[in-house]
Amino acid sequence: MTCIPTQTSKYNNMKKMMMRLITLTLLLIFCSLSSAADEGTVKYTLKVTDANHHLADVSVRFPETAPGKFVVQLPAWRTGKYKILNLANGISHFKAFDGNGHQLSVTKIDKSSWQIDVEKRGPVLIGYQLYANQLSDRARHIDDSHLFLDASAGFVYNATYRMSPLQVDLQVPSAWKSRSGMNKVGVHSFVAKDYDQLVDSPIESGIHKFKQFSVEDRQYELVVWGDGNYDLDVIAKDLIKLDGAAKDFWQQFPFKRYVYMVHVAPGLRGATEHLNSTIIHSEPYRFTKRKDYLGFAQIAAHEFVHTWNVKHYRPVGIARYDYQQENYTPSLWIAEGSTSYIQQLLGVRSGTITKKEFLAALAKSINSYMHKAGRKQMSVARASFDAWIGHENDDMSNSTVSIYQEGMLATLVLDYEIRKRTENKKSLEDLHRALYAKVTKEHKGFSESELLKLLSDITGTSFNDFWYAYVHGTDELPLSETLAFYGLELKPEKDALKAWSGLTVTNHNSFALVSSVEKDSPAWQAGLARGDLIISQQNQKAGSDLVERFADYKEQDRVELQFFRKNRLKKATLQLSNNPFPKQKIVPKEGLDSTISARFKSWAGQDLMEATSAE
Repeated sequence: MTCIPTQTSKYNNMKKMMMRLITLTLLLIFCSLSSAADEGTVKYTLKVTDANHHLADVSVRFPETAPGKFVVQLPAWRTGKYKILNLANGISHFKAFDGNGHQLSVTKIDKSSWQIDVEKRGPVLIGYQLYANQLSDRARHIDDSHLFLDASAGFVYNATYRMSPLQVDLQVPSAWKSRSGMNKVGVHSFVAKDYDQLVDSPIESGIHKFKQFSVEDRQYELVVWGDGNYDLDVIAKDLIKLDGAAKDFWQQFPFKRYVYMVHVAPGLRGATEHLNSTIIHSEPYRFTKRKDYLGFAQIAAHEFVHTWNVKHYRPVGIARYDYQQENYTPSLWIAEGSTSYIQQLLGVRSGTITKKEFLAALAKSINSYMHKAGRKQMSVARASFDAWIGHENDDMSNSTVSIYQEGMLATLVLDYEIRKRTENKKSLEDLHRALYAKVTKEHKGFSESELLKLLSDITGTSFNDFWYAYVHGTDELPLSETLAFYGLELKPEKDALKAWSGLTVTNHNSFALVSSVEKDSPAWQAGLARGDLIISQQNQKAGSDLVERFADYKEQDRVELQFFRKNRLKKATLQLSNNPFPKQKIVPKEGLDSTISARFKSWAGQDLMEATSAE
């Protein structure tokens, strides 16, 4: 009788062949590693094996290791994104060998840790397959045009060798170019002083646009992967302006070379800061319209500010990263919110954003803050500590605040307090210069008590009450008082809606999908909730312009709505009311004197009256 192989047996045979092939590939790499690696240096090799299917082989050689249990780990998160990502989900076919190529026993002891039984003293060689298709998190990505890697998403480490020097070699298509904030020692090779520098220096290798430029003794590189309507010369011009504003703010730089990496592809957004580089994501055609380009320019400014605030000084909770678990601190609002505030200052001072755009952005943040009920529920210190939770629920705006937006406004008020208490002789700049000098000298982060001590030294006053009220408390930020210090005030926009619903909607198949409902608003009282799909108002089709349509009504008017909730048709009566916080703009106060004008200029770097003229 003839035996016919089943589909299962064919699959098992193919799997065995693949495993043998991977093992052979790793052993060949290990042989080269054993002879080439310097004593005491950890060496990583990444070989792109199947770009179409996002695959690579990774090998790691650890130097002389004593017999016993040897544990290697992959970080569970990456720096700059305070969220557990479980990055080990891209690793498979994990194997370990000694220096003679003898396979060692491996036991996985948790989701991202492997324990190797080392039998005799000598190097430990590790290999595994890496699946790299996690671009939106700015973690890892391989396709036929490039390799992008944040090392925390692809290279394992051992705690003993975390501070050891290392080398990274890439085996990629010959036409590719490789870039990183690390020092380059070969066409596709880099070195770092330790693992911390490695994971803070992302790698981009592939086909991309490239531009170099310099300011004084600082070298800049602009690397753009993907096609779009960007202009490298325009971007470089604004980045040079940003350099000048940063020099005025900190008066010194923590780097000699800085790399801007930009990924341009549909669906991409956001950015991540690194030690002397950043990775920025953008949609392809968001560079020519002023509003779109402004968003890109401000993201670039935000990440550049992080080079000081976070990468060279940061709260003690994240001063030495624990890669395997959450890193808690009550001061992430300083890391992110203060960065958002400083980015705006550097933007207007450098001229990369106009004075009108600067005030408009500030007004937008204040308008959002006033309609966020969560400001009465959560402090920025609590938001910092809870950042790892994400608060991704239907009630976010009603129960939480953002370390970015509310953190930015808290910093605005902190800057004002410093200026007010010193008659405008000191400012937030003095605090950040002091943080840079202190942490750079002592090689550690700052605690809240140390921050308060610096504020006391700068102003000669205690900030304990301020901290209690606005950092750990939920007292209303004195925004009108702060703006008045600079000769500004809030006034309702001419087109501000008077009939208020408390609804925010987005388009969904040409209907109005409720994205948020403000607590105690008319929509809240009517029982509407996030996720409801409103299909009609007053028997007329309801689209994404539903909220704007309320401008046709008067306060106290009743609007009949029909909506679907979990595929069930429901009705609600919405009784509109007066908007407690109509949309406002920032304008100059009347009767300004030279003292107030000088305050504004020292703050925004521009003349106050010119700042609000037509532009």
